[in-house]
Amino acid sequence: MNMAGKEKIIPKWRQEKRRCPVCGASFYPHQVAQKYCCQDCCRYANRHGGRAFGGTPIISDPNKPAIRVFLCKHCGEEVRVTEDNDLRTKFCSQRCENLYWKHSKRAKRGKKETRTFRCRNCGKEVVITDSHDRRSVFCSKACSIEWHTHKKKAKA
Repeated sequence: MNMAGKEKIIPKWRQEKRRCPVCGASFYPHQVAQKYCCQDCCRYANRHGGRAFGGTPIISDPNKPAIRVFLCKHCGEEVRVTEDNDLRTKFCSQRCENLYWKHSKRAKRGKKETRTFRCRNCGKEVVITDSHDRRSVFCSKACSIEWHTHKKKAKA
């Protein structure tokens, strides 16, 4: 069937030429929110925390106010978030987040973390240095049992 009398309507956003922030190529978008010219550039940007080829940062509008600024927990790079749909809060990229969690157990194994709390039953201050020690309310099992039995008796 011939559609001689009908013109194909092209949306305005498909007619606007865009520039890929990774490689700098000009392209016409296939989707409304398309930022990159191809899947390779999109994948590269996601894996490298928004850094273009050669390590230069992806161009963002410097006049736009930052919603939040933080240091990446893995690489220590300062991240400046300017877009509302950018949900990053701790890591500059998915790659940094994956590396952080992959190696975090090995890195923390040598470090001693200390925490303190007061026993809910006897009031004694407890200092915990072993990361595997999960006590957070009572200094011992005996204090826990004693406190719970007093609590049950008070209800009855």
